[in-house]
Amino acid sequence: MVVAGLLSPAVAGCTLLLAGDAVVCDDVVRCPQEQQCQSGFCVGAGEKGEGEGEGEVGGSEGEGEGEGVAGEGEGEGEVVPSEGEGEIEPPGPPPQTCRELLERGEARDGAYGIDLSGDGVLGLFERVILGTTVTVNERDVFCDMNRKGGGWTRVAFFAPVEGATFTGNLAAPCLDGFQLEDFGGGNRGCSRAAGPASQPGILFPTLHGYTEVMGKVVGVVFGDGDAYAGLRNQTLNDVYVDGVSITTTAAGVDEHVFTLVSAHPLPLNEPCPCEAGVTVAAPAFVGAASICDKPTAAARPGAANELRAYDVANPIWDTDICGAAPDGVWTRATATAHVVTDDLVLRLMHDQETADENIALTRVELFIR
Repeated sequence: MVVAGLLSPAVAGCTLLLAGDAVVCDDVVRCPQEQQCQSGFCVGAGEKGEGEGEGEVGGSEGEGEGEGVAGEGEGEGEVVPSEGEGEIEPPGPPPQTCRELLERGEARDGAYGIDLSGDGVLGLFERVILGTTVTVNERDVFCDMNRKGGGWTRVAFFAPVEGATFTGNLAAPCLDGFQLEDFGGGNRGCSRAAGPASQPGILFPTLHGYTEVMGKVVGVVFGDGDAYAGLRNQTLNDVYVDGVSITTTAAGVDEHVFTLVSAHPLPLNEPCPCEAGVTVAAPAFVGAASICDKPTAAARPGAANELRAYDVANPIWDTDICGAAPDGVWTRATATAHVVTDDLVLRLMHDQETADENIALTRVELFIR
């Protein structure tokens, strides 16, 4: 037997010395049966000598190192996913605007959950508008993520085709002060009710604070409009244009947002502001915040009131004669930062009676950002 660290008694002519489990040998000292002398040590059949023995040791160390590396690798492997999971941010609070959602990487037009109330929970958002409680579902807010830079929250949509209704606090199909016009084929619009010069309005509640407004308004003309003609020295709250005025308020002060001008379809009458022959310029409060369009002259049925009709085939404001909004989609940076209660008001206005001129609104889209 071999006792580690001690000299052992000789066995069968062989001196047993400490050398691991190896037995020293030479030309005189022979190895036991089935062993042979290699490099001064007795090794068994099939075993390798010292150099190869180092290989065994190295192999053993290699296995040990391999196991260690594998262990470290497994350990590191466990750590990496853990670190990866740690780097993934939790969902966090829901966005409070469509623009915030856009900044998070969303690029699809459509309905989203928007925390309009800012309470961190998506539910029903309520506001009192002119004494009426308006309820909005925060889980179903439409966002336009592509037009004009994206991130727009829709606050108004109206297209009174057959069976359609206003959104928000608006009744179907037209509010008081407006008259339903049915053009057939399921196409309809809302115009001024029969009578003298007027400016019936629609209030669209905003859903959060904003500094920009985007919109598209499309209408069908009855008779003709005269742009700003005959409307000198008018204020924002007067009938200052034949067309549509969009306004808001800031701390109780009215602010012009945008004007859609209905120009005359015949030559030598009041054209769009960018055309030759203008006799009355836009009021100072309008500035460049407007687009202009008109029906075709050929479509105008005649000068006599009894011959006039809606020019359904040639809607206006689906484009802009002056070129600022070729697709009819316009934007406006407001003069001040507005809060959630600074609602938008759309007024359809004409300075003459409905038997002479009118417009039926067929589509209204308003967005804030």
